[in-house]
Amino acid sequence: MPSTESKPAYFAVTNSTGSTLKYLDISTTDMRAVGAHGKNLLGQTVLKPGESRDIPFSDNPDLKSIILYRYGALLQVDAKAENGQLFSLEWRPDGNSLQVEIQPKHVIRQQGERTLKVTNDGEYTLLEVYILIPGKNVESDYSMEILQGQVLASGESILVDLSKWPYMQSFFKTNDREIVAVEACDEDGYALFQYWLPDYENLEITLSDWDYL
Repeated sequence: MPSTESKPAYFAVTNSTGSTLKYLDISTTDMRAVGAHGKNLLGQTVLKPGESRDIPFSDNPDLKSIILYRYGALLQVDAKAENGQLFSLEWRPDGNSLQVEIQPKHVIRQQGERTLKVTNDGEYTLLEVYILIPGKNVESDYSMEILQGQVLASGESILVDLSKWPYMQSFFKTNDREIVAVEACDEDGYALFQYWLPDYENLEITLSDWDYL
């Protein structure tokens, strides 16, 4: 017998950036490859700080097929504020709650500002992340937790402004091919660890379930 369970008619976007958003685009790698992206989901309206907006699937069939029927799909969320700030994050839809929240941590730094991107590709939320630089005093590194009270949920990324972390900024300027130790702690207190060889042109760390000790 065919299922009579009704499918959601929309997904929701919440603006927690503190700025008014005037542009919002959500797409996948496949959509961008064929040029099926760049549509402003806000239309001629804006999304003020603290507001949420329901985006109907009836107006966005491409997103409907991906969000509702492609399990584990990863989408790119891009937004622009009236003040010129740009925001970007990766979103893996949760079938139980079709909502994406754009936060201050998703801001894209201006050109010339060096950033380190940390992505949580694991199943659980990360509460702490440490970058242990070779030659640094270990105790000093452990006192420098880069999330600074923020959390990194499953499927999310955060951009770390290296100008706020002189010891890392100095290290990454040298371009020496040295391995860095990365440690993290999840919401249940379990530890993750990986050795990371930085690509100095694209500083990005991805933590996954494979990194659990």
